[in-house]
Amino acid sequence: MKILIFGGNRFIGKELVKKEIEYGHDITVANRTGLPDELSNFCKSIICDRCDKESMEFKIGKQYFDIVYDMICYSGKNAIEIMDSISTNKYIMISSGVVYGWGRNFKESDFIAEKYPAELADINELGRKYGYKQGYRIGKMSAESLISNCDRFETLRIRFPLVIGKNDHTKRIESYIDAISNQKPLFVDNLYSQVSVVEKKNAAEYLVNIQNDPKISNVINVGDWGSITIKELVNLIEQIYGKELIYSENGTRGGYNCFYDNVLNLNILKDSGVHIVNCKEYIYTLIEEIARGEDR
Repeated sequence: MKILIFGGNRFIGKELVKKEIEYGHDITVANRTGLPDELSNFCKSIICDRCDKESMEFKIGKQYFDIVYDMICYSGKNAIEIMDSISTNKYIMISSGVVYGWGRNFKESDFIAEKYPAELADINELGRKYGYKQGYRIGKMSAESLISNCDRFETLRIRFPLVIGKNDHTKRIESYIDAISNQKPLFVDNLYSQVSVVEKKNAAEYLVNIQNDPKISNVINVGDWGSITIKELVNLIEQIYGKELIYSENGTRGGYNCFYDNVLNLNILKDSGVHIVNCKEYIYTLIEEIARGEDR
């Protein structure tokens, strides 16, 4: 298959590119910076700015792809730009569990994108209007709304929980590691919040396995089994270093602050027959490897 991936040069996008190549697909990556050296010999590259409609239409619009993945659709504006610029049989948008808000056991039907009144602003405008985290949520909700009503090609929206793994540019887990290992005070506002997670390589594997499944349509929650609290994360790091976290309202903010209960129901993914990894099987080893600064 011919597959186009918007983004694709770091973290989960990079893992998806590797996995699609492993499965023998013809991969093209579109972004502003080109390919990392490790991928340059195995897939094609289109350098373009997805926010520049002329650039998109000139460099991509005349090419057909069996599947288009969009790892970087953050707003209604992004959604409109992409739908007007691609020719494909199936468009897969990477969305987020934050569209549900805060709670547990969220099913796909708990947010009906088709009925949401989309805002057409870009992510920067939304951030200025609502603040970064609420702006991010509204951006994803708006993008889903517009994409769910697209009739030009088949669409699938993937709602991921927190994506974790080594070499994460957000450095959110590292904020707890740094505080505990160096005994720096940390302000944590969500110690007992329970969250679903997905490890980046697992996420890529799930995507490849469901991308052509005719039983899966419109939207699906995708993640690893189980959940973890911020307190459990802190306890794991405390075990690794033999030190306790110093809690302080005046300390540096924890990387996952303002992220509260967000647990996804994975029954549709389970019923598809995909093998789902339990996060408890790898979480301690992963945190240990991140603490040691290992790449993956």
